[in-house]
Amino acid sequence: MEEWIGLLVEIEAAIDRLIETSGQKREALVAGNVEAVEALVREETGLLARVANLEEKRQRSVVVYALRNRIDTKGITLYSVLETLPEGEGKDTISQLRLRLIEKMEELERLNGVNKELLTTQRDIAQFLLEGMTTPVQLGTQYSGSGRDAELTGRISLIDKNA
Repeated sequence: MEEWIGLLVEIEAAIDRLIETSGQKREALVAGNVEAVEALVREETGLLARVANLEEKRQRSVVVYALRNRIDTKGITLYSVLETLPEGEGKDTISQLRLRLIEKMEELERLNGVNKELLTTQRDIAQFLLEGMTTPVQLGTQYSGSGRDAELTGRISLIDKNA
């Protein structure tokens, strides 16, 4: 049980840091600080790899426990093993950690959704501005001084696509 508690505590710490970086990333996105976003994404990648490694250890530990106690390992989860544990032995601590992790994962999912929306909005704005600068504009008419409008020919583009 101590091993599970230790692993869950480490996973919780990594997820707490992911929540922090997600908030920092949102601030960096709003500020347009690309360098900060890149640094935070690199940190998040490392944290996610750490969580995956810890989760793999936790799953292996649960399977080993199940095999030792002659519990069917097909579809085994920490929650299903918890139900087989006698009271005490860290059962309450593991249950509390599990519930906190669920809440934190939901918070992280929400924050990542906000960041995704910010990125999508910024991408759409950049695309709109880029199209506005590269899409040729058909010239209309111009007063010629003779009392009639002269038809202008050609098109204007703010950026030469061939350059």
